[in-house]
Amino acid sequence: MKTIFALKGRFVTILIAVLFAMQLSNVIAQEPAVPAYRKTFGDGIIIFSDKGLPERKNFDASMYDYRDGMWYVKSGQESQINLRIFLPKGRNVSSYIKDLKKSKPENLKYHSGDLLIVKVFRSHDHMGNDLLAAGGHKWPKTVTEIPKWETESFEIMMNVEETSTDTDPGASWVNNLRSRLYGIMPFTQPGQKLYFVVQFAYEYKTPAGEMETKWDAQLNKWVQVRSNGLLGYVYSEPIVAATLVFK
Repeated sequence: MKTIFALKGRFVTILIAVLFAMQLSNVIAQEPAVPAYRKTFGDGIIIFSDKGLPERKNFDASMYDYRDGMWYVKSGQESQINLRIFLPKGRNVSSYIKDLKKSKPENLKYHSGDLLIVKVFRSHDHMGNDLLAAGGHKWPKTVTEIPKWETESFEIMMNVEETSTDTDPGASWVNNLRSRLYGIMPFTQPGQKLYFVVQFAYEYKTPAGEMETKWDAQLNKWVQVRSNGLLGYVYSEPIVAATLVFK
């Protein structure tokens, strides 16, 4: 019995140590980025680099080309981007997810996940046609404006936890962005632009035949409709936005 007790005690000690290490690793991974980023570029902003993912612990000004409120990266076949989002006023992921669920709770019964969404809108298509000029559109001037010149944006969806204390989440070209943006980047030319909008969302899946709440753009209000059983998303208002220019 003593031997068994000793083994159990050792196992519990090891388990606690492993769990502590996992928690410590999670905390370290979500440490806020060094203050130099916000001091240099401001608050509530997306920063971009084609030289690698902006590191939390190290600010290297040579990685960024930021002029007149816009970011610049190389165009063409070797074009790539890495980004980090600095949420306004140091707020964290958790606060935005909780606010969204509180303000738009109608579909939470069949909630299946929480997301950070980055929507990307092009100034030109892959043939070089100007998408704004065709419809007389103008480039957004405020964060709350969502472009109308493309009916569907390129969306990058990243799973997040409601409990996340992260204030400056990042996304790398290799792990997050290449698979979604590879159809854009190789065709870019100098002077063309991308517009990025960051929102939070929760995902739900109402069983087919049951009622769910969806936004009706024509009526400009939420309405009850019968579900088709597919995944649905409830979005927050835009949180931050940015313009990227190819050089």
